[in-house]
Order: sequence, then structure tokens, then C-alpha cells
Amino acid sequence: MKNIVIILLMTITLFSCSKSKHVSNQQDYVSFLNDNFYKNKKQQIESEIQFWKSKLSNDSTNFIFLQKYAQSLIAQFGIAGNVDVLPKADSLLFAASKRVNNTDASIFYKLAQNAITQHKFKEAKEFVIEGINKGGNAYTNNALLFDVNMELGEYTSAYDNLTFLKTDTTNFNYLIRASKYADYLGNTTATLKYMETAFDKVMKTNNANLQSWVCTNLADMYGHNNSINKAYHLYIKALQIDEVNVHALKGIAAIAFNHDINTAAGKNIYSFIMQQHKMPDLYLDMADILFYEKSTNEGLALQNQFIKVVESNDNYGNMYNLYKINLYTNELNQPQKALEIANIEMENRATPETYAWLAFSHFKNNNNVLAHQIYKNHVYNKTFEPNQALIGYQIFKYSNTQIADNCKATCNESAFELGKNNMKLFN
Repeated sequence: MKNIVIILLMTITLFSCSKSKHVSNQQDYVSFLNDNFYKNKKQQIESEIQFWKSKLSNDSTNFIFLQKYAQSLIAQFGIAGNVDVLPKADSLLFAASKRVNNTDASIFYKLAQNAITQHKFKEAKEFVIEGINKGGNAYTNNALLFDVNMELGEYTSAYDNLTFLKTDTTNFNYLIRASKYADYLGNTTATLKYMETAFDKVMKTNNANLQSWVCTNLADMYGHNNSINKAYHLYIKALQIDEVNVHALKGIAAIAFNHDINTAAGKNIYSFIMQQHKMPDLYLDMADILFYEKSTNEGLALQNQFIKVVESNDNYGNMYNLYKINLYTNELNQPQKALEIANIEMENRATPETYAWLAFSHFKNNNNVLAHQIYKNHVYNKTFEPNQALIGYQIFKYSNTQIADNCKATCNESAFELGKNNMKLFN
């Protein structure tokens, strides 16, 4: 009898420990898997689009109406993911700028932000510089230049921009950029401190858009730091502020799958998002779960569907280059095509991230010496991102155990962010 009691206690203890490891709970988020939230938001934005179109039909040269129409289209992209509206928004903004003889700096800033969304980083910088030349606000100039310079890998210039913004260290725009720069340096403590300060500041305001944004961004950082419980509750908070925050839903799905190993919940959330939004990388999120479940053919089908979508529409441009390189160097096994895209991406922006994928593409094409050289010179100790460390581990696994071990340690520190399938590479 005593042995039976011990066994029962052990069973209860093991069950409790197992249960305590689970972070996601369907009851927390199921109410946000609601078609009506997205339907209502899409109808609201469509009404705004039609309103400004109507205004323009009566006054086609009004530069305010042109901008408002463009901003409504960009908002539509955010909620529905139709990439075709972004070039149309550019055309409207160019037309608005032309109406005022290209003298309005704020329009160039809008063009810069839309260019960043489309991964046209060099064009974005040109727009910001044009805004500067038109007498734009110095603080805004440096904030946007910081964003673009970080994307382009021009970190010294980005630091100069950040130094200018540092004149007001309590400003939200400084705090979020200081956090990004600290993350680039690999300073996790400072990264979180800056974003937590930004979070505290914004949550005292009535700006719902910023509140939702800062919740998801801080949650991402917690996930990067393996603080999964904190990340999860912030994703829930973001949804409580904004029911159509797709980023938050994706974060919860990632936790359900990669942390809780609840593949059914992950698939359920991703399936819901796919019904609402056209972002192609959702195919890859779903494929990741299918591969874990050993549904290989279904996973490959989704990866090929992703490729079909992004390569059949020129409006995606360079937006998904790194995803394509990843696929062509791995499951789709077309390393030469990966190398071609990697070279294109290097023209777009030369960062440790893009150099890592260039190195990996060469590695997969059996150009091992060149791959080693590129990684050592442009990636190793120049970025602390786990995806680039994973590439380094694979490149140096059999040739340089010190680099491979260091890369592996970085990956282990961000096991959740890398995901279950990637972490299998260390088995």
C-alpha cells in the first residue's frame, strides 16, 4: 500500500511539473480568434479608402487627400497583407509631393517609412535625406536615419543619429532605438531596460497603437531571452488593447508550439491568421509544425506555396529574400539559386545577417574556404543573433570546434526563438 501511495504521489508530482511548464492557455486567447474583429476593422479601413477616393474625385490635386488615401492603403496592408497596395500608396505620395513642388519634408518621411516596409532601404535613405534638404525636423531626421542606417548595416552613422536623439533620454523615440542598438551590441540587459522604460512610459498614455506595439516588441525581446511567461502575458495584453494584433497572435502560436509542444494549438492559431491575413511567411510557420509532426510532404507543399506566392508577384521585391535563401539552402535544396538571391540581398544591404546567409549559400555550394572567410570577417563577433549563430555552427561544425561551440552556446541561450526544428541540429 505504501508503494502505491508513493507511486501516486510521484505521478501527481510529475503531472504537476509537466503542466506547470505550459505557458499558453486557450482560454486566454480564444476570444481573439474572432472573424468579426477583422471583418469590422477591414470594413472600417475600406470605408476610409472610399471616403478619400470620393474626396479626390471632386478635387484630384488636393495633396492632403492624396496623403490620406495613401495612409489608408498602408493601414489596409497592415490588417490584410495585400502587398499590391504599397506601390499604389507610393504613387499617391509622389503625386502629393508634386502638388507642393516637392517642398514638404513630411511627405518624404512617409515615403521613407513605406520604403522600409518594402525593404527598399537605399531608397528610404534617399527620401530621408530629401526630407532633410527640405528643412525637415532635425529630431525626426535623425530618428528615421537611425532606422535606415541600422537596416543598411551602417552602424557608425546609426550611432551618430542615436547620439543626437540622446538629448532627450526620456523620449519614447530615443528609448526604442537605444534598445535596438543595445540589441545589436548583444547587451541584453540594456536592450530590455530601454524597452521596459519605453513600455512604462507609453502605458501611461492613451495611445492604443503605441501601447499595442510596445507590448509585442517587448514580448519579442523576452522571447529572445527565453523569458517565455513574460512574453506570453504581454502578447495577451497587446490583444486586449488591439484585438487585431496579428503579431501578438503569431507570438502566442510560437509559444504554443515551440515552448508548450502543443502543435494543435499552434496550427489552430496560424490557420485563423491565414484566413485573415495574406502574409506569405504564415505558410512557413505552419510548415514548421508539420515538419515537427513528421508530415514532411505537407510541409514541403506549404514551403513551395510560399515560394510561388513571393516569386510570382514583383511587388514583394526583396521583402522575403532571407526566407527564400533559407529554404533554397535547406529543404528545397537549390543552393545555386540561394547564392543568386544572397548576392542580390548583399546589394540591398550589407549587414552581418546578410553576410551570414551569403556565407551559408557558399557553404551549401561547397565553396567552404570562401564561406569560412566571409563568416569570420563579417559575422563572427559582429552579431549576437541566434539565426546567424546557427549558420556559424553548421559551417564550422567539422572544421573549427571553438567557433562552432561558441555559436552553439549562443543558440542554446535563444532556444525558444530558434524553435524546435532548428534545435534538432544539435542532437
